[in-house]
Amino acid sequence: MTAPMLALPAAGEDRSRYLSATRLGVLMYAIAMGMAEVGLVGAYLAVRHSSSKFTPGPYHENNYQATMITVAMILAAVTVEWFVWAVRTRERRQAMFAAALTALFGIGFLNGLTYLLRTSRIGPGNSPFAALFWSFMVFNAVLAVIGLGALFISVLRVQGGQASLAEPHTVRAAGWLWQLAVVCWLVTWFYVFFLYKN
Repeated sequence: MTAPMLALPAAGEDRSRYLSATRLGVLMYAIAMGMAEVGLVGAYLAVRHSSSKFTPGPYHENNYQATMITVAMILAAVTVEWFVWAVRTRERRQAMFAAALTALFGIGFLNGLTYLLRTSRIGPGNSPFAALFWSFMVFNAVLAVIGLGALFISVLRVQGGQASLAEPHTVRAAGWLWQLAVVCWLVTWFYVFFLYKN
């Protein structure tokens, strides 16, 4: 008697399983970071409406700088999608250029955040507002650093031939991570610098 032959898995099965794991991981991360952002906004609104003197005396609000780094983040949202598109269409030179522009905007954003903290004239322990202000800035800086790290890994995979039209999930995940950082910063800018001017 001959033993029954075992069927091999389909060629695309492992790829789709990995793709689903990548999407699920990014989705769980996005939900967690979104909840953290919503929690910060909720705390900010609760403290603001419960205190007549919300901002400490020495606080300096730099709306111009906040708006400039918001523009940088919006531009980065465009260039990171350009990067994803270029990888999918096998345009490696455009992909590298788009990734470099996205990284440049991301570094500019981080530089702008540090400038906002330096010129705010408050420390995290000055008042409830100061603690929330610093929490917002540090949280958004961490998201941007994670987005830049994912972008760097994607660039390495593209250069090594491990990310392409057939295997775009790493690049797409990096794009989603960066868009999450953009959305969280837009929410921060809207509540802290635009809607409630101090």
